Amino acid sequence: MADYTVGTILNTNTPTSSYCSAGNMSYTSLISLRKGEVLFDSQPFIHVLMDRRRETHCWNCVQKRREITVTCAECDAAAYCSEACQADDRDHDLECDLMEKLEEYSDQTRFMVKLLQKLHRKNGWNIGESANVLEKPRKFKYLMSHSDKLNDADKGLRNLYKILVYLVPEAAGSWEYYKEVYGRLVINSFELNDVNDDKVGWGLFLAPSILNHSCVPNAEAEFVGKKLLIRVNVNVESARLSDLYISYIGLTDSTDKRKAKLSKYYHFECLCLRCRGLKLSWVAVENFNPRYQSLIGQNPSVVDTVQTNAKGKERDFLWSLRCPTCHGRPIKCAKDQTEATCRHCRKPVDKDLISDYHEIIGVVDKMLKAETIPVDGPQQCVELMTGIVYPYSIIYIKCLELAVDDCIMKNNLKLAVEFALSLLTICRRFAKQSHASVNLILRIAKLFEALKKYEKAEDFLDQAQVEAYTDSDLLNKVLKLKEEYLNRRNQSRVIEE
Repeated sequence: MADYTVGTILNTNTPTSSYCSAGNMSYTSLISLRKGEVLFDSQPFIHVLMDRRRETHCWNCVQKRREITVTCAECDAAAYCSEACQADDRDHDLECDLMEKLEEYSDQTRFMVKLLQKLHRKNGWNIGESANVLEKPRKFKYLMSHSDKLNDADKGLRNLYKILVYLVPEAAGSWEYYKEVYGRLVINSFELNDVNDDKVGWGLFLAPSILNHSCVPNAEAEFVGKKLLIRVNVNVESARLSDLYISYIGLTDSTDKRKAKLSKYYHFECLCLRCRGLKLSWVAVENFNPRYQSLIGQNPSVVDTVQTNAKGKERDFLWSLRCPTCHGRPIKCAKDQTEATCRHCRKPVDKDLISDYHEIIGVVDKMLKAETIPVDGPQQCVELMTGIVYPYSIIYIKCLELAVDDCIMKNNLKLAVEFALSLLTICRRFAKQSHASVNLILRIAKLFEALKKYEKAEDFLDQAQVEAYTDSDLLNKVLKLKEEYLNRRNQSRVIEE
């Protein structure tokens, strides 16, 4: 869960990477979006279905076809899930007459053929894609290519060029032209996934390609058919487009492996927070509203209650990293431990990942022991731990507790609720019906009341009553708070009428 506010963890004087300008970075006024909202809704400039999916998936929407399909009458190769999908595939004509030849070549060759043909036959260099956050349409010619980084002696690169000259001689152009096109394709393409999240092809998208990379991204890609949605996974307040980042690669690799991939395929050195050694910086964004004073403080502490209640193997959860290969299951990893094996999938954990885990724990522990914990520190630490540190780990729970208070102090009650609900999930695993759990549920009810989400507030008051049922003193406290809440609601209804 990435729930910090833009302008904190990523708003530092050091750029996220040396590849800071994604080519003609032009955007409109400052952006404000809530977590989950769409930043880009993009159709591919060009896309291809991978070879092993051609018999089962639609060549246009890239989803699995039904038994009845529509095929291209000219090449008898392209197949679609409907006539509407066939009509929507406006670029099949770029490859239709070449399909018999293309059958013996790689997906990459077909991708390049379609792209070169579009640039040559449809003036593709000047075709643009508009978006609300862009000042002007983003065109293929604006994309970065890093053609100067491509090795002229690379045999694979040379062989691909020879094939393209044979297949589409007019469109292939000179060697230098080919490198410009190839570089843009490689750097700005996305893997396409179907509804089952299986890889089915590749697409090149113009508008989203303006986003830079970070190993601590605050936006992420989602596919709906061949369409690409970029959603922010943080609350964005008056941010520049250059403050928003996606990840170009998987994030479970060690720092060294991530850097190597980015250098090899994208030709830049990443300088994000994780790759710079997790050097954190924080800034305050708002003055605290004293009306929310009563919402601050978790007593008893969820951390203390979980440590007391966890028994047997459950205690291993409290000091664990997430297995990168079997759905994030916990792997106990004590301090200074350099080797670990998942007892579920039996696979050893990469030593670099263990090193990253210890490094993250060390940074977070230092923040927690600081005399004054900086604003936004807990949220950033939760983000840094997400995906690597198991979410039932004690240090993760500590940061969640602090993050709730931190968000309240910044008047960000919506975000406070999200952290509190994550904390409640842990309570229900380790501390159900405890004083800590009931008091947390009551806090969530108060937060919803402050947000004027009264139905949810009443729902959580009912949940607190159920959890406190076996403790008479705690139950009386809940019933008293529920009565006070209902009285306030009745008074407010009278005033509204």
